[in-house]
Amino acid sequence: MKSIFSILLSLSICTMTFGGDTATPRVIIEFFVSVDNDLSYLRSSGTSTLTLNSASDLAPHRSVVGLLIEDGPITVVIDKPDGETLKIVEMDSGIETSVLTGATSYTLESGRYALHANRSAFSVSWPDSEDNGPSAFECPGCLIASSGDNLTLSPGWGNTATFTFEFTSEVIQTIGIVGNVTSDDVLLPTGPDEEEVPFPVGTSTITATSTSTQTLAALTINFGSSSDSGGSGSSCVADVDDDGTIGFSDVLTILSNWGACP
Repeated sequence: MKSIFSILLSLSICTMTFGGDTATPRVIIEFFVSVDNDLSYLRSSGTSTLTLNSASDLAPHRSVVGLLIEDGPITVVIDKPDGETLKIVEMDSGIETSVLTGATSYTLESGRYALHANRSAFSVSWPDSEDNGPSAFECPGCLIASSGDNLTLSPGWGNTATFTFEFTSEVIQTIGIVGNVTSDDVLLPTGPDEEEVPFPVGTSTITATSTSTQTLAALTINFGSSSDSGGSGSSCVADVDDDGTIGFSDVLTILSNWGACP
């Protein structure tokens, strides 16, 4: 019987994964905060690449990307132009390494890191053999807010963002939308509340458009809620009732089985 402390502690491990559940080693984006920057993400030919470009010609739009490296070491390639100040911060020790101009390889051991940019003009690439999940994001002038399982993406005023996913089996994902967010491939929520949305096998695209009459368009994805339609449940240790989500029902399950572990 797992303790409540171990279950709650594991919530911090069940985070959004760009790079999937099978790659070893792997990169997990634990948090991501950025405003008014052009975001691009592409998973192709065994490599994932995340790119930020300031939407205002290298205006000082700061970004912070938190990375969890599992089963390291892993080699990442960071490319930045002259004029960008970018630091790799080791979260446990606080030690900061200045990233060199141009494309440079860095070996990251298992642990937590942050990429801290003062002008948000850089790309980071890493090995990725996953076949499921996000495959391409394009979000101009993007507002990006990510913490734990939740990722919210919102294009800048008058811009359109596209979010593409690929799955080898049907997957149920919790989605929330605001404003003009559409898809021809998945049935999106019709109201303000988040809903479970089945993603079919193959490629699915969601589009978010900021217009003159509806300036705010946003997509929120809860990556910790994903499960396949075959009932295999969640890979998160904290999902003790195996329903694909982590919530109060998991705590009730723990309490109902409180006592000595047989």
